[in-house]
Amino acid sequence: GGRKLTVRLKTNLSIELFNEEGKILKSFPASTSKDDDVLYGEAKSDFSTLKKELKNLVSMQSLRLQQSLAKGKKWTKESYEELFVQNPVMQLFAMTLIFGTYKENKLDKTFRYSGDGSYADIEDNAFELAVDAEIRLVHPCEMSKEDKQKWNEQLSDYELSQPFPQLARPVFDKSSITK
Repeated sequence: GGRKLTVRLKTNLSIELFNEEGKILKSFPASTSKDDDVLYGEAKSDFSTLKKELKNLVSMQSLRLQQSLAKGKKWTKESYEELFVQNPVMQLFAMTLIFGTYKENKLDKTFRYSGDGSYADIEDNAFELAVDAEIRLVHPCEMSKEDKQKWNEQLSDYELSQPFPQLARPVFDKSSITK
């Protein structure tokens, strides 16, 4: 009908629904006598489908990214930006996950996407991604305890939560394994 609702994607990979006045709605509003029954039904169905599909997408992408972390999947700058910067859903993953640039298969620098087209390093300073960068998700065994703490603090400062436990992932060394 004549009402206009707005849906926004939140940084925690969920959605918010707003009325015309900008007020957050907890659920899809009830039909009124001014609503067109067909349009209302379609809008309500579309919203329900969107919520379900987003939940499935987030779950699937989270699993894929965990597999990428475990396998050491590599991206070029171009493929990274195509996947993570140009895609609104994947941007939110990139804002909360820690990536690294690698030289000769060794971690060189860590960074995350800031959400505004720029990148931040561990000190929250601007980070320039080289054209020839080899990029991977950083496994916590590659970082010191202090670096993991700094990244956790930065994410906390921006009220960001990781979609899966990248920094909190358990790391075992040889001394913790018994024969």
